[in-house]
Amino acid sequence: MPYPSKLTAGAIVAAAIAQLDADHAAELSLRGLALGLTSTPHALYRYFADRAALEAAVAAQSYADLLVAMQAASKDRSPTEAVRDVMAAYLTFARTHPARYRLMLAAPHDPATKSTAQHAVWAFVMDLLARLTGVADNEAAALALWALLHGIVALTDAGIAADEAVLARGIAIFRAGLSKTGNADF
Repeated sequence: MPYPSKLTAGAIVAAAIAQLDADHAAELSLRGLALGLTSTPHALYRYFADRAALEAAVAAQSYADLLVAMQAASKDRSPTEAVRDVMAAYLTFARTHPARYRLMLAAPHDPATKSTAQHAVWAFVMDLLARLTGVADNEAAALALWALLHGIVALTDAGIAADEAVLARGIAIFRAGLSKTGNADF
């Protein structure tokens, strides 16, 4: 089967995202992806060196989509409201896109190999926390926030807690922790 004229890296990533969102599959089916694109699995390798490269592209697009959701959640909000709404947006993204969320966590997190979208999400969170605390580059608070959110997702996925109740308590604990440190280095 020849390379379809409309087959592009962007179209492949979009189809992969649609497959993951529809199936909540643990991993991409390259055969199913190619079939949906009226192509062959081999044709995908013209655009991506291997499965890992395709998954990295899907993870990067997923980080970009998460950033858009978090930015929308924080728009025209006070710092406290913005943090609360960004946390809720993160949990909503993880709940509605579980397969993509897993790929995002599997993506490289070494600063040298992070995607531009991963860096943009990190910068957004750092700025958001700086607005809340008045402290720039508060990496400890940002890591605490990510740990809290990932923990809520893990507990919810395991059926241990509903994310809404845990989120409310987590926000209160997170804010209390920031307050006790004088909104300084968490």
